[in-house]
Amino acid sequence: MIKVFVNNIPLIFSSAVDPEKIADYHLYIIYDSKDTLLHVTGLSEKNNGVGQIYIFTRNEEETWREFQSLFETVEAAGGVVFNDNDEILMIFRNDRWDLPKGHLESGETIEQCALREVREECGLFDLELNGKLTTSYHTYKKGENRLMKKTEWYRMQCPGKEKLKISGDEGITDIKWFGKESLHLPLANTHNSIRELLTGI
Repeated sequence: MIKVFVNNIPLIFSSAVDPEKIADYHLYIIYDSKDTLLHVTGLSEKNNGVGQIYIFTRNEEETWREFQSLFETVEAAGGVVFNDNDEILMIFRNDRWDLPKGHLESGETIEQCALREVREECGLFDLELNGKLTTSYHTYKKGENRLMKKTEWYRMQCPGKEKLKISGDEGITDIKWFGKESLHLPLANTHNSIRELLTGI
């Protein structure tokens, strides 16, 4: 199963149909051709209230590659940062809670990108990289261009009590640590991909 978020709507590529769960699928489409993928993309971009869309295909990888060909891929990385109190760091950007992340720059590794973005956006420098968590995909439009952001997520630890510092040129207006008892507050106003990532930790 492969998942990508288009306009905050999850598109799920799957080769297996569960007859017992089919009534729970918000919308499902049988893959036929590239036109099917264009139709589903347009439907999601209009965001007409569909919760999630299943695309059933005999070959997930092949159909996924065909879907990716509709977009220009943007490589990115970010961090799920924990402090000594096991709280998670979140930023408030563009009217939603989010996690620090950004585009891969020329000459750096994806791990270096993840660390740099957290440092730039949150002012934290004493960071320990504790392994990769997952890869997420979401699409967006820039003018007439369709882009797909592929984000590699890493778990990080911030020991000590470094002071948080809001970056002035990233559109961030707030940064906070959230414990598990209060994490529901930012999760109520975040992207579905971020909610899924944090719910799985």
